[in-house]
Amino acid sequence: MFAIKHQTNLVPLVSCLLPITQFDDFAIMAIDSILNQTYQNFEILLLCNNITDADFARLHSAYSQNKQLIIHRINLPGLCFALNFGLNEAVGEFIARMDADDISLPQRFEKQVAHLLRNQNTVLVGCKVKLIDECGSDIGYFPFFENSKKIKSLLPIRNTLVHPALMFRRSTVLQIGGYKYGFMSEDHELFLRLLDIPDTDFYNIPIELFLYRRHKNQITNSLDKKKHFAEITPFLLMNFLKRRKFSYILGIFWVLPITRWVKDYFKKLVSQFNKFKKVFKD
Repeated sequence: MFAIKHQTNLVPLVSCLLPITQFDDFAIMAIDSILNQTYQNFEILLLCNNITDADFARLHSAYSQNKQLIIHRINLPGLCFALNFGLNEAVGEFIARMDADDISLPQRFEKQVAHLLRNQNTVLVGCKVKLIDECGSDIGYFPFFENSKKIKSLLPIRNTLVHPALMFRRSTVLQIGGYKYGFMSEDHELFLRLLDIPDTDFYNIPIELFLYRRHKNQITNSLDKKKHFAEITPFLLMNFLKRRKFSYILGIFWVLPITRWVKDYFKKLVSQFNKFKKVFKD
C-alpha cells in the first residue's frame, strides 16, 4: 500500500472519496467530472482497491501530476475497508462520495458545501439524481425526498439516499465508527446508525446535480437481489429489536426477492403502457 501525494498550501475543505477497481472510460468521466467542479477547494482520494497493475499504471500516467489528486493503492479488497481508509486519510471537514462510473454535474460541490455551511445541524446532503444507462442515455430519476423528516421516516423501509451523490460531515461519521457492514448495503447500514444521533438533519437539494449510472446487470440480476436480501435483512431485524418500530419489518418485506420481482414486473407494465400511449397519440 502506498500513496502519491502533492504538497499544497491550502487545506481542502472537502475530501472526495473515490474507490476504483478498474481504470476505464467510465472512471475517466467520473474523475474529470470532479475536477471540473465550480467549487475547487477539495482533494480527491483515489482509492485503488484491488486494481490490476496495468490499470494502475494507466491511471498513474493520466493523473499522477494533478495536485488535487492523492492516489492510494490498497491491496486489501472490500469497499468498506477502502472507504474507512479514505476517511482516516482525508483532511477535509466534509466528505464527498463518488463512484467510478457516475458523473457529478459542475455545481454539485458548490451547492452541497453552501448548504452544510449554512445549516450546522445537517450531517449529510444529497441532491436530485438522474439515472443514466451505460451509453449515458436518460432512464429516469431516483425517487426524490427533500426534507429530513421524510428521508428519515422512510430509511427503515428503503434507502432514500444515493450514496455516491452525498456530502457529509467527516467528524459525524467518525463519531459512529465509520463504515461497518456489507458488500452492497454499507451505505444503508451507515444511514440507520446516523439516525441515532439526536438533533441532526438529512437533506436532498431539489436540483439535479448527479448522474447515477445503472448497468443492465444491476437492474436485472436476480442473484444480486437475493444477496442484497440476505445482507440487509439482519441489520433491519437488529434495528427492529432495538427500536421496536414496525417500519423495519416493512423494510424486510420491501427487499424480499418476490416483492422486488413484483415491483419490477409492474414497472415494465407501466413502461410498456406508456410506450403504447405514445404510439397511439402519434
